[in-house]
Amino acid sequence: MRDRLRKIPYGVYKMMFNVYAAELPEKLNQSKTKWNDNGLNVIVIRCNEIYITNDKLRNNDWLILFFEGKKYIFQCTADPKYRKNKIANICEQVYYGNIRNHRGIYNRLAICQDNCKVFVRRYINNKWFEEQGHFGINIHNSNGLFNSSLGCVILADESRYINSFRPLLREVKKKTNHIPVAVINIKWLNKQAKAIGGIDIENPNSNKAT
Repeated sequence: MRDRLRKIPYGVYKMMFNVYAAELPEKLNQSKTKWNDNGLNVIVIRCNEIYITNDKLRNNDWLILFFEGKKYIFQCTADPKYRKNKIANICEQVYYGNIRNHRGIYNRLAICQDNCKVFVRRYINNKWFEEQGHFGINIHNSNGLFNSSLGCVILADESRYINSFRPLLREVKKKTNHIPVAVINIKWLNKQAKAIGGIDIENPNSNKAT
């Protein structure tokens, strides 16, 4: 899927981001988040449904960072491994992130949610509940651990974090620390990609250049 995501032009992603933000219910875009032409933009693509854990389909989600006309694509997970009681699942939404060290750990830069509240779903006593707040829902590396999510988005490859993700965040932070983030389901994104860009993200035989 990485190659098909790469084929979609920068401008099409911008259009899809803004369409998505405009279509969402107000509670899922309370900050009125829009694409920032002068900074970093982030799209998290969830390839599982919100109620499915990733023990069977681990690291099948995607993280795309857009900065100064370039795309940086990372494999990741946005889902917990197990359906544990009270564990957070980040909802599909848009919000403004910021850059700092994850959990205050030196040299572990992450895209965090300090400046706004986010929505998560939790599985409590065999039922799903939504809540909004400051829960430390960050985009970060696994730091050598099994990268199952506790609500965060976690990169699959530590070497790509060290060699690409972290250096990019250092560069971005020199210019801005107000980062639009969209968490989007693959089904919605694929529908828009086919309509706007003419490419089927989910179809491995779709090779049309855009």
